[in-house]
Amino acid sequence: MFERQSPALQDFLLETSILDRISAPLADAVTGAGNAERFLGEIEAANLFLIPLDKERVWFRYHHLFVDALRNRLERTRPGAASSLHQRASRWYESNGRAEKAIEHALAAQDEDRAASLIEANVYTFTRQGRYAALPHWLEQIPAQVVLAHPRLGIYGSQALALSGKLSAAEQLLQAVEAAHASASASAPVLLTPELRGKIAAVRATAAIL
Repeated sequence: MFERQSPALQDFLLETSILDRISAPLADAVTGAGNAERFLGEIEAANLFLIPLDKERVWFRYHHLFVDALRNRLERTRPGAASSLHQRASRWYESNGRAEKAIEHALAAQDEDRAASLIEANVYTFTRQGRYAALPHWLEQIPAQVVLAHPRLGIYGSQALALSGKLSAAEQLLQAVEAAHASASASAPVLLTPELRGKIAAVRATAAIL
């Protein structure tokens, strides 16, 4: 069925296979082609395993078996292409106020610096809304040296670890942040501010209570 489609539609299917949810604007951002609305209509009309996710037919997803096959083909025929596609998706989600999806796609692109910057930029919102659960999971996917280059990320990550009961891991991360920023260096060019030192003390107080 895939082989019977036009080359342009095949490219569209492969490039949008990296998405777990598809809309025309998002697909246009990822493919750069500007014809997503037409292609989504053709895919739906051809019964190519496209599943609508809302009554308005704005968001769709591919059937999981179909999308697995597409992703395997993408990796086989265009090795490394998925990374740039995930980066485009990350930028689209960021510009549309969907920080968590932007972070997930940055991690999928293995752009850990961008992921760390996005988490750090939105960490106040995440913590204010009580959305701690994802922080430890994201931190596990980011190299330690990148985390330590973003002290706010490390401190709030330690808070998330403490609140999830991982008190020893939280303290280890706090100590690593303090050590990395004890003096200015190329990898940690700024010292901890009084505000960040206060946050470290607050995290330790929370851990002590727990």
